[in-house]
Amino acid sequence: MIDDFINPERFQEIWKDILELLNKIQFAAEKGIANHCAIFNDLPEHEKIERELMKNIFQFLQKKWVIEIVNVLAFHEHLYFNEVKNHLETITSKTLSERLKELVDNKIANRQVESSSAPVRVRYSLTTYGKGLHHTLLPFAIYFFTNSQKLGNKSKRE
Repeated sequence: MIDDFINPERFQEIWKDILELLNKIQFAAEKGIANHCAIFNDLPEHEKIERELMKNIFQFLQKKWVIEIVNVLAFHEHLYFNEVKNHLETITSKTLSERLKELVDNKIANRQVESSSAPVRVRYSLTTYGKGLHHTLLPFAIYFFTNSQKLGNKSKRE
């Protein structure tokens, strides 16, 4: 599979570079968190506001199919509803419709109606914010993929 796109030695070099970047990101994040705490620890309301913000963000991201839809849209300039559905295979039309509406409402995805054709077609794409979200989630995915055995994670959802 890998041989079709890149030779194994180059693949290993790329993963080595990615892991080095992840270590740098982790160091920078730890330093940023320490600075953040030094600035805001004396403000009791700040912790409450930040905790609520994080809770809301993760509640949305934890909804079934949200991350998968973002990931599918990230690899295409735009996709029509049924194209997204075909990429996700087991998602129902109702759930896909709900999640796409939520992504549009949260400015993660764009919805463009093409009324010049019959029937009317709707295509979806990621906004700049949505692309940023995908780029933010990618290091998490790589981290968990490369550390899944150490962390005791299974590759499939339970």
